[in-house]
Amino acid sequence: YTFINKKFISTNVGKSQLADTTVPILLPACLGLVLFVSTEYVDYTKLWMPVSFFTAIILFLFYKSGIPLFDKKKNPPILLKVFLVATAIGLTAGVSYTYITILNTYFDRSKVVWHQSKIIEKTKTTGKTSSWYIKVEKWGTFDEPKKHKISREKWNHLTEGDLVQIGVSSGFLGFPWVSHIEKNQ
Repeated sequence: YTFINKKFISTNVGKSQLADTTVPILLPACLGLVLFVSTEYVDYTKLWMPVSFFTAIILFLFYKSGIPLFDKKKNPPILLKVFLVATAIGLTAGVSYTYITILNTYFDRSKVVWHQSKIIEKTKTTGKTSSWYIKVEKWGTFDEPKKHKISREKWNHLTEGDLVQIGVSSGFLGFPWVSHIEKNQ
């Protein structure tokens, strides 16, 4: 059960042992990508410290479990080693972001703080998937206009110049995030 190169990747890991370690890493990492796109934090810079901390813990536990990333006896090329380590770091960072976002948003019971702003631009991106955005005047602590991703249904009911209410929740872990964007009635 190797997927890069059987010559260099460790093959002494059994099927169930590999599945037991990769599924809990890959599924949350994929969910993390979805959450990264769909959850809008007010300030992403505050997240990097806890994400890095949990990434280091997960990598340490993975290392201590004794499951090798590559077979050291076969002496794989340095680029393959770097690739595998970088992949492990990237996947565990995705897992860390996923768990932090789930804890911060799902368990958030804080009171929503509302900010009013005016739509200055509507845009839509298309390709394999479509995304809908509104750009609003500065609000809250932002010094310049801010672009927000919204649903197609909301995008269809809004026009440039409309006033919107932007709801910010404090977050269970203290990382404020945009929880609502509604048309001002």
